[in-house]
Amino acid sequence: MQTLRDTFASLTWRQRWWLGGGAAAVLVLLVVVVIVAGSGDQLPDTTTTSLPTTTTSSTTSTSITTTTTTVDVAETWPLTGLSVEEGTPTVPILAVKIDNTPDARPQEGLEMADVVFDIPVEGGISRLLGLYQSRLPPEIGPVRSVREVDPKLLAPFGAFLAYSGGNDAVVNSLREVAVDLGDPVLGTLAYRRVADRHAPYDLMLDPEAALATVEDANGTAGSWLPFGDSSAGDFARTVEIKSSNLHEVVYGYSAVDGGYLRFHRSQPHLAASGDQIVAANVIVLVVKQLQTGRTDSSGAPVPDFDVLGSGPAVVFRDGVALEGRWERGRSADFFRFFDSSGNEINLAAGTTWVHLVPEDRTYEWR
Repeated sequence: MQTLRDTFASLTWRQRWWLGGGAAAVLVLLVVVVIVAGSGDQLPDTTTTSLPTTTTSSTTSTSITTTTTTVDVAETWPLTGLSVEEGTPTVPILAVKIDNTPDARPQEGLEMADVVFDIPVEGGISRLLGLYQSRLPPEIGPVRSVREVDPKLLAPFGAFLAYSGGNDAVVNSLREVAVDLGDPVLGTLAYRRVADRHAPYDLMLDPEAALATVEDANGTAGSWLPFGDSSAGDFARTVEIKSSNLHEVVYGYSAVDGGYLRFHRSQPHLAASGDQIVAANVIVLVVKQLQTGRTDSSGAPVPDFDVLGSGPAVVFRDGVALEGRWERGRSADFFRFFDSSGNEINLAAGTTWVHLVPEDRTYEWR
């Protein structure tokens, strides 16, 4: 007969999360029953029972007030600023390295990512680093290999990373900042090759199975992205970003769709579901390109990027451009954005796409 411990171990991280919450609720109920029973069969007529009052503040947090203490409970997902139905989010952040070449499109599950980094790689193409927390699609991919800048971008999040391989030094750096879901679980139910795509664009990830391979897939509530109201900015209905001669992305603002619709030149960027990719925020980070000394199989140099310090930045949200600078003093911190007056630039609640744009490349809006 299977023991209770074995049964619990077989559950997915999501099932353990809800089971733990239910057990806590039962324990609280038992404590209340014991206290009431110990005080007698009937409460005195002179006793008045007051329910705790709840006051919602404008900073998207709830203050639950009792006669003895005040507890702040987060009400928003850390990566999107969108409301959580109940309680503080403790779901792990899943990071996935995703291909973005024409052969890789349409990608599976890309429209459900909370944050996506669009990163130039060798040969002028781009790869994506998607962060998933508030929504978990049934499948994500095509999954591809990692590059030097990935551990720098992942350092603040304590994420669980899925990827298909990479340079040994890069993989070792990643294992210092993220839980590795890559090579050690290839061949398990977490990854599969699909018949309707050709290699190497056929490797897909089952997020539930991937997180089930680790013993402790608990997440932590955090605050990395600055969400809030926006100051006035330049009119920006169309945004064009050219991070290389091959990679040109256009965003068109649509209030109906709740953000910027993404295009590769004139072609809508569609997910495999048929939904067009839309971002509440599009961020351009102008960064210094570094040389790794490595080349790919065709001889193209593999780039790296300096993402510490500061540099020019533009935040596009709500149909306007907020121009200023990015700052990041420590690898453990996420980027912060400031306008020309030194005021912090906030993001709109929703999905965010972050573009690393080398200093010699262009971006414009109108």
